[in-house]
Amino acid sequence: MEALLELRRNNHQRGKWNGVRSVYNESFRTMVDLEENCDLIRTVENEVPPGLVQCESFIRALYALSDDERDLDLRVAARLARQEVFRKPGAPEIAFVVSESALRRQYGPPEVMREQIDHMVKLSRLPNVHYQVLPFKTRGQSDLIVDRFVLLRIPSPGVAGPLEFFYTENQAELRYLDEKPLVALFDQVWARLTGAALGFEESRRFMRRVASEYN
Repeated sequence: MEALLELRRNNHQRGKWNGVRSVYNESFRTMVDLEENCDLIRTVENEVPPGLVQCESFIRALYALSDDERDLDLRVAARLARQEVFRKPGAPEIAFVVSESALRRQYGPPEVMREQIDHMVKLSRLPNVHYQVLPFKTRGQSDLIVDRFVLLRIPSPGVAGPLEFFYTENQAELRYLDEKPLVALFDQVWARLTGAALGFEESRRFMRRVASEYN
């Protein structure tokens, strides 16, 4: 984990966290640091659209009851700033496998849910973005998405190869792990998920169909 600590030190030295992104707690700032240095980001989500693809109206609906107006504005600005990673020079490859429940669970009024799904469809058309949906009706695969997680890869020169991290969170903690056996295990889980989920174009059609049902 020394490479991760060095990355954090460098970002602090550049005063990177003096702006709106200071809204993130210390633990989650590591995730943003990693995202901005990755060449590959793979995300699995089961109950809510991934934070990296949330549109403004959805973020506001999601946190409207927990933040005052100023805090909410900062949270929105910070989360939207993360989406610069999609189009920056040398943008990473970014892939998602998302359960149908993340599309169906209603966090805002119908127009917000439609806008959120449309936003994901739009992002999925970027050449470096791959978005797959795992429907409820996936035979024999009902237990595939048990935990939400992110796999991150940072290119690194030398014979050691790239740095690879596994990230997960729950109500109690955020965890960043780089143990090779654990990363390899969740790489296998990722392979199973992408094999069971809908293809890219089929996922877009599925999302558009769900969006049309919010009325």
